[in-house]
Amino acid sequence: RLLKDARSSTVAEIAVPTAAGSVPVIYKRFRVRSWLGAVKNLLRPSAALRSWVNGHGLRDRGLPTARPLAMFHRYRHGLPAEGYVVFEKVPGGVELPAAVAADPAGVRDLADRLGRLLRAMHDRGVSHRDLKAPNVLLANAADP
Repeated sequence: RLLKDARSSTVAEIAVPTAAGSVPVIYKRFRVRSWLGAVKNLLRPSAALRSWVNGHGLRDRGLPTARPLAMFHRYRHGLPAEGYVVFEKVPGGVELPAAVAADPAGVRDLADRLGRLLRAMHDRGVSHRDLKAPNVLLANAADP
């Protein structure tokens, strides 16, 4: 299931086959938009690597986030090109706008919980550079 298809990245939910059936995961592809971007990936961590490291850093700090499972790159002419990251899917995960639309009366409680999460992030030295409602995922809309 395609969740996002933008110029810079593609996000999809896929089922990975296992011996016990299949496990849903979130697969994200980071596009390299120019040869200059590929050269920059030699000199700094790529977007995929930053996502992988930040995911583990959030978990190490005790902050709720999806567990990173795998990270890899495709190389072209010796330069790191597209990057890929696979995360575990949060069961019952709902984006903040969908949770607000489902329960408008619970907005005050969601705002309180979001404020506590932001405070915890601040206390642990974490900064989210793209904090917006669709980037906040509730583990369970009924009990976030």
